Amino acid sequence: MPTASPTLSPREWQVLALVAQGLPNKEIAQQLTISAHTVEKHLTHLYKKLNVTNRLGAGQWYWQNETIDFSTVSNS
Repeated sequence: MPTASPTLSPREWQVLALVAQGLPNKEIAQQLTISAHTVEKHLTHLYKKLNVTNRLGAGQWYWQNETIDFSTVSNS
């Protein structure tokens, strides 16, 4: 059963959706035109907000609580 959604920024949702697709940080950075370091910062915030310890947990959280469509995940 989905839990209450934490407040995530639109960019955090984008990063989370791409993590859930299995993309590595470098690819996420390229797709979102941000640095890999910025991706890492977003992941740190996501882990804390989602109460998970790694990207696998974040991906699982996404699929259990999916509330956005991948078609909305783009930088354009």
